[in-house]
Formats: sequence, structure tokens, C-alpha cells
Amino acid sequence: MAAYTRRELWTTLVNNESQQAQQFASAKHTLLVIFMRGAVDGLNVVVPHGSDDYYARRPIVRVARPDQSNGALDLDGFFGLHPSLAPLMPAWQSGQLAAVHAAGSPHASRSHFDAQAIMETGIQDPTATLTGWLGRHIAATHSGPSASPFRAVAISAAAPRSLQGPVPPLALSEFDRFNSIINQGDDFLGAVQAMYGGDALLDVQSRLSLDVLQALEAANPAALAPENGAEYANNAFSRSLRKAAQLIRADMGSEFISVDIGGWDTHVNQNNALRNNLATLANGLSSFMQDLGDAMQRVTIVTMSEFGRRASENGSLGTDHGHGNAMLLLGAGVNGGRVHSDWPGLGDDDLDRGDLQVTTDYRQVLSELLQARTAATDLAKVFPDYRYPGALGLFR
Repeated sequence: MAAYTRRELWTTLVNNESQQAQQFASAKHTLLVIFMRGAVDGLNVVVPHGSDDYYARRPIVRVARPDQSNGALDLDGFFGLHPSLAPLMPAWQSGQLAAVHAAGSPHASRSHFDAQAIMETGIQDPTATLTGWLGRHIAATHSGPSASPFRAVAISAAAPRSLQGPVPPLALSEFDRFNSIINQGDDFLGAVQAMYGGDALLDVQSRLSLDVLQALEAANPAALAPENGAEYANNAFSRSLRKAAQLIRADMGSEFISVDIGGWDTHVNQNNALRNNLATLANGLSSFMQDLGDAMQRVTIVTMSEFGRRASENGSLGTDHGHGNAMLLLGAGVNGGRVHSDWPGLGDDDLDRGDLQVTTDYRQVLSELLQARTAATDLAKVFPDYRYPGALGLFR
């Protein structure tokens, strides 16, 4: 299956030296998946400031109430955003930002490696498959030779497990590195192409890679400067979002883009670390949305993390591995200005072994997202060990 799909893509491009990026089918919608690796503390991202139990469990590692200095940004009288997320408040006020609280995987793993594998495969036993939830969705909706090879892109050195599947994703960490190869000229590209004359998988993949280079040369997304006055910070996350915006604006058919942001494993000195990391997240997303302008009408952003943090702080001014967490959704079609939650509470009898309970399976959020914002697919193929219970009302 993998070889056949690569051959389909190769057939679309090979022996067509004048291939232009505009010839790829435009993406009607782009899903940007941001994975917050390290297990973000959802209780301090979307703060239950109306809960006395929250403040009793966290004398120091907490966000103050909205009426206090550096307090939470009130959302609905009970929940609030961490103050470092202030750049996202305009999206909340315009109804383009929503949160889903007490969300996550029902699996009890507190291992970063295992929990990330579970979240990215979308299967409770990740050893049962090498494919990811998005990879299976992409395969189920693949249009063959007419599909863009840029349909699924990871802005990283390697594609994450979520994108793995029969249709190969692209991993693009630096456009300029591709340009340095392209700039060696047609003689160099021709010499490399001549090395692969058969029809073996290596030949197909190599020719596909070379033609992807030519498509990048034609579209030259790296040359697209930010628009609408947007300015990106000089950090890895913002640089990745700028590249994602360039792919979208270059109209290269990118339907699924993956970006990672790490640094969320806050066992020690969490207040400072979380303040800085959330500022990086919020400023990057704000710049991305400003850059795209009206194009955000066809973009949806979802954030996810492998698990949350304990309900109570630890003795090192941090929090340890927990369970329930918060997810964020951004985009014009989001049913925003709301925290969607079956809130379980933080009392002694409410917790799951000391953790915030998971009352919303993250696969319910992703299933509704796929149904609302992408081509129709069989959810049983995307999440084969999960029965979708229906929509939460996350999208308009």
C-alpha cells in the first residue's frame, strides 16, 4: 500500500519539470495540530478560579483569582485563562477560541513516551499499529494522483507518529535548506535524477523528493513575508508557525500541518516556566492569525498534550504527572467564547487517584473536528477502538 501511494504521487510529478505549485489542488481547509510535548498543566492554562479546592491544593503553584494581581483572565465566571495567554483574548471575545476541559485519554499511563504514542496513534494499545490517527484519516480520504504531496506536512526534522500512514507525509524543518540544494542548478538535479532509473521504491521516493524540491522552488514559500503587520518572535515555535503560514499562503494544498512545542514537564519551578512557555505559545499563535488574516476563515487550530498534571502541587514548586487536561481550539468556525466541559471537580471524592478526571475523551474532540472541518471519513477507521458518542457542539 505504501509503495502504491508513493507511485501515485510520483506519477503526478515526475517528468514534469515545469510543475507549478498552483497546479496542486487547493486546500479547502487546513488543520493545524499543535502538540505540547511534556504534559502541560491544563489546570493552570484554563484556570478553575471559581473552585476553592483548586486554591486549597495549590498554595503556590497556582494562578490568582481574576481580581488579584497577575490573576486569571476571566472567561465565564468560573474558568479563566492564564495571564500569559492575554494575546489570545481577542479570539475569545470574537468567538474564535474555545477550550475543552477535563479532556484526555482514558488510558492511565503516566509515561511520556507511552502516552504520546497513545494520543498520536489514537489507539489505546499503540503497539497494535504503526499508523497515526491523522495518517489513517488522510489515507481514507486520499484522492490519488490529484492529491498534493504537501497535503500533510510536519514543520520538523521528522514527521510525528500522528501523520504516519500509507500516504507519506513531508517533514520540512527549513525551507532554506531545500533552496540551497535547488540553487545548485538543473545540472545537479538532473544528475541526481539520472542515478535512479528503475521503478524500485527507492527510485519512486527519490524522484518524488526531487520534484517536491522543484515545487518548492516554483512556489518559493520562504520568500513570503508576514502580512497584516504580523511580527514573529525569534524562537523555534514562532519560526515553525511562520513556515506553516507560508505554506498556507503559497496555496500548496496543505490540509494538515503539525507543529510541536516542548518544555511542559514542569516538576520544578513551574510558575516561571509556565509563564514563559505560555507567552511563547500565545504570541506565536497571535502572530500566525494576524499574518493569515482572512485566510484564517479556512484554518482550524487544535492543541493537545499527552496528559495533564496532578491536582496538587509538589514539594519542588511544580506539579507531577497527572491525567485530565485542557485542549484549545482556534478558528473562524469554532463555537468559541465557551469552555466546553463536564467539569468533575477537584474535591477529594472527585479526583482520579489525585488527578483531574478525564470526562471528555480527546478522540471525541478530534472526531468532531474531522467531521466538521475536513473531508468525510469513516471514524471507525480513524479511531478503530473508539465509539464516537456524538458532537459536543464545538463548531458552528
